[in-house]
Amino acid sequence: MDDVTVTLATPAKVGGKNEPQGKVLTVSLTVRDQLLAAGALVSGGEVVALLPDETTSVFEQAVAVKAKQIAQTIVEAAVEEAVTELTASANEANARADTAEAHTAEAQAQLTVMQDRVLELQAQLEAAPQGSVPQEAPEETAKTPAKVASKSKPKG
Repeated sequence: MDDVTVTLATPAKVGGKNEPQGKVLTVSLTVRDQLLAAGALVSGGEVVALLPDETTSVFEQAVAVKAKQIAQTIVEAAVEEAVTELTASANEANARADTAEAHTAEAQAQLTVMQDRVLELQAQLEAAPQGSVPQEAPEETAKTPAKVASKSKPKG
């Protein structure tokens, strides 16, 4: 009777005894075939039966393949997360830029109104006779009753 060594990829009942996942067993070819059919012998994503003449290099190759798959999955997830974060940051920056643009447009409109008002006041000043006070004198230069009263009081 030929016996083979196998590693269980899932818990399995072998010889009437429940064996845990990862346990290395020596079984007959018939039991091996039954375990293969049940999908209990899995390594590196493929069903594998380790025969007595196979070396550990087969196992190492299967581990390397699985490690590469895991690494690729991790990298893909990390890249997706980074892209998501960068997209969110870009969207926030675009929203701030749109807000700044709106504020700039509003300030530009106010500046235009003020420039038009300055031109209007300059035109009024030029049209006014010499020595007369403009219709709308700025508060800083307009004389208030309190200022007039303080200048007319004699000192002494």
